[in-house]
Amino acid sequence: SGLTISLSNLTTRTKLSDDACRDLEHAAQAAEQSVIASHLACKVASDCMAVRFAASCFEACYAVIATSGLPALQTASDQVEGDQCVTYHQGGCSFIEPPCIPPPPQLYCNAGVCQGFPPQ
Repeated sequence: SGLTISLSNLTTRTKLSDDACRDLEHAAQAAEQSVIASHLACKVASDCMAVRFAASCFEACYAVIATSGLPALQTASDQVEGDQCVTYHQGGCSFIEPPCIPPPPQLYCNAGVCQGFPPQ
């Protein structure tokens, strides 16, 4: 018996340009950032938390969000992973993870908005 090789399941993937890769990184980050920005309302500091602001196709370290926004952020993150990040990785894109400083040690609810730094 001989060895049979089938090429029917192979797909040709085109390497994306550096600009296309960066556009996907920015789109993924913007998708999550818009959810974070719309979930900052708080009454007290304990309504706020620092979360990892990253996906497999971008790294932005940490962001502050109201705890009530976590389900929406998880949904957005899942969509980013299934959309922009899939295209990013299939296109042969990669990025260098920047060094991240630790999240803010204390969070604040300033005028009804979660913040990671003391109000000025």
